[in-house]
Amino acid sequence: MSNFLGAVPALVGVVIGVVATGWAEGRRWKRGQVVRWDERRVDAYAEYAKAIKKIHKTAIELVEPHWAYNPTAAIKREVELDKLVQAEAHRTECWESVLLLADESTAHAALRWHNAVAREAVFARDRPNDAQSDDWIALVRSADETRDLFYDAARKSVSVGGGSVAVARLMPAANRSWSDRREQPADL
Repeated sequence: MSNFLGAVPALVGVVIGVVATGWAEGRRWKRGQVVRWDERRVDAYAEYAKAIKKIHKTAIELVEPHWAYNPTAAIKREVELDKLVQAEAHRTECWESVLLLADESTAHAALRWHNAVAREAVFARDRPNDAQSDDWIALVRSADETRDLFYDAARKSVSVGGGSVAVARLMPAANRSWSDRREQPADL
């Protein structure tokens, strides 16, 4: 009996060690899972952002008048419209990863950005060479603002800091494009 009583502290120490090790390993595993899924979220968000940005860029190329007097404009327009269709198809593919991995606020922000850029694409199809219209400028601004909201939500979902990504806030006034030159805040 005295042998047993002498072994109790050692036995308690072993049990505590096993429990503590199991708890620590469980925490380490959970932390590893969070990191793994955060990496996948970042990849999904980045791929989705690239897909949306391709639609945005192609719509701008369709609306900007830089090719309006070019004899190959009709050919270029067809090429740009085809790029737009391909970009929209790729965005649809990327959307599935966002739906799978994003939290609710990031998915909503992604959808708002998509809708803003989709309105740009409709405008680009219907009103090419109308880059100076107030409607177009408002659409581009809306796309920039919703992009900012998406990046903010995405950063929060993976616990990453960062600031505004809106072009008007980042670029010096001399380098802003036509879409950023109207009604700029006085502090820029």
